[in-house]
This record gives sequence, structure tokens and C-alpha cells, in this order.
Amino acid sequence: MAAAPGGHRFGLSQEQREALLLGLRRGYFDTPSDATLAEIADELGISQQATSDRIRRGTKRVLAEALLSRAADLA
Repeated sequence: MAAAPGGHRFGLSQEQREALLLGLRRGYFDTPSDATLAEIADELGISQQATSDRIRRGTKRVLAEALLSRAADLA
């Protein structure tokens, strides 16, 4: 898959990419999690709600780009 302008794949905003990368690096997505949403939010300097929104929207975009390769997959 080709990189988007600025070197970012999947069409993520810079904020989404930053939140997802931080979560990944800190173990937020591990089971059990090594980091909480509050810890990620604190490190980003934003609210937990804003962090949750960035992670959720960014994850949805990555999954859609990675898994929905055909129009039939969108239905």
C-alpha cells in the first residue's frame, strides 16, 4: 500500500496517528493493557474523551483500509 502525503499510511490525521502509535508503544492494545486511556491522554496532553475519539476513529480507518478491499466488503 502506498504511503499518503507526509509519509502517513491509511489516510490518518497526524493526531490519530500520534495517538495510535503512542498506544501501541505503551502497551494500550496489549492484553492485559500495560497503559490506560488516562495515561495515554495525559501523555498527549488532551482529555480522555479526545484520546478515545482519536484512537477509535484511527482504528476504524486503519481496519477499513486494510480489510475492505472491494466494494462488496463495504455492504
